[in-house]
Amino acid sequence: MNVGFLASGRGSNFKAIADHVRLKVLKDVDLRIVVSNNEKAKVLELAKDYGVDSVVFPYDKANREDFERKAIDEMEKYGVELVVLAGFDRILTPLFIRHYKWRSINIHPSILPAFPGLNAQEQAWKYGVRFSGCTIHYVTEGVDVGPIIVQEVVGVKWADTAETLADRILVYEHRMFPRAVQMIADKIVEPPEPGDRKVKMVLTGEEWVEWEKEWDKRQEKYVVFQEEEWEKAGKPLKSLL
Repeated sequence: MNVGFLASGRGSNFKAIADHVRLKVLKDVDLRIVVSNNEKAKVLELAKDYGVDSVVFPYDKANREDFERKAIDEMEKYGVELVVLAGFDRILTPLFIRHYKWRSINIHPSILPAFPGLNAQEQAWKYGVRFSGCTIHYVTEGVDVGPIIVQEVVGVKWADTAETLADRILVYEHRMFPRAVQMIADKIVEPPEPGDRKVKMVLTGEEWVEWEKEWDKRQEKYVVFQEEEWEKAGKPLKSLL
């Protein structure tokens, strides 16, 4: 499955997916192109490091569709089958969303439908919830309202700040986003029926259990790598999680 990215910033979720490919955790997935609206985005450096092509197109709020047409043309050149929004800081118009209907996904740092929009981690912390998390969903016309593919619940500790909660959620974002990509590549989930919003699971109960076991076993390589990276950054996961 050929994957393209829309990204505007540091690209941590792009990196997580790229590391899953590099470690051969993600299978039958080819990262083809990163399209950005920000020429200074760190994700562009990451794309170069991982051998993924990238391009930047200017973004005019008064003519959002001009950027999207160029992005679509670029994605089509690379045969993109799935578009991943990895920290894209602009709201897409129906032009792009309809072109990639059921072929684009996004991640949000909360358990949707709770705390949509910006600064979801801080929203959750200020509200005083005891659990938050992350959600991977299909992109539809509306902010953070698309059908949910996977979610991960993350506990909120009494000693948390908005920043430590955001870090803890990010750890699981980096594990769950690649999982959703693999589910789509393996064709084990399907979009909802018209008039419904529940994503359909193709596998039977036992088949799904076996798929999860296989995925978790493969992902152990990434978890070890992730632990080493966070340790180097001075944020050991044993303390954070």
